[in-house]
Amino acid sequence: MLSDLRTLSPRLKSGLQQPLPGQPAQQTMAPAPRRNNPDRQRRPLRQAGVLFLFYARDDHMYLPFIERPRYDGPHSGQIALPGGKREVGDPDLAATAVRETGEEIGVPGSCIQVLGQLTPVYIPNSHYLVTPSVGLMSAAPAFRPDPAEVKAVLECPLALLLDPACRKREIWNFGDLDVDVPFFQVGEHRIWGATAMMLAELLEVLRRTEAETG
Repeated sequence: MLSDLRTLSPRLKSGLQQPLPGQPAQQTMAPAPRRNNPDRQRRPLRQAGVLFLFYARDDHMYLPFIERPRYDGPHSGQIALPGGKREVGDPDLAATAVRETGEEIGVPGSCIQVLGQLTPVYIPNSHYLVTPSVGLMSAAPAFRPDPAEVKAVLECPLALLLDPACRKREIWNFGDLDVDVPFFQVGEHRIWGATAMMLAELLEVLRRTEAETG
């Protein structure tokens, strides 16, 4: 399953059409405590879309993540998924995710097959509701990252992410608050926060499809 797109595609598509693992799966990788935003109900949420993009390289399945450049903002230097805010011309959030993936890492939208979507995640710092889409490519992409938005592309083996040993947790200090932060350790990089929460749900979908097919 992990290296065969012809097997992965129908299983993943079927899993995304069934009831999703949702917040229980996401919460396994949520920092605790996770700050609540009292303005969430009073202000309109901003919409964004991100993309989990499967592809095979050398008989192994991969997902690309991006390392954000350092800047004066809440997501500086973090590992994230390609994606961004919905624009007026986007027919839906899957289109947003595909368009942004093209702009950020140079993958043509015409090469991406979208299979479905996962449960949206609310981002308190930026007041976005982020909807993850899941897609695949039939060939390994040649990445062309936009240096204004992407410091580097992190090609992460799916087998590594599925390994329980990849999941770590530490106490991190944010100002005057100590936070229990779970994360995925990928080499020298840590995938945490909303990206880790979305990834946890995706991996649970994969585990369910694997269990159903034996």
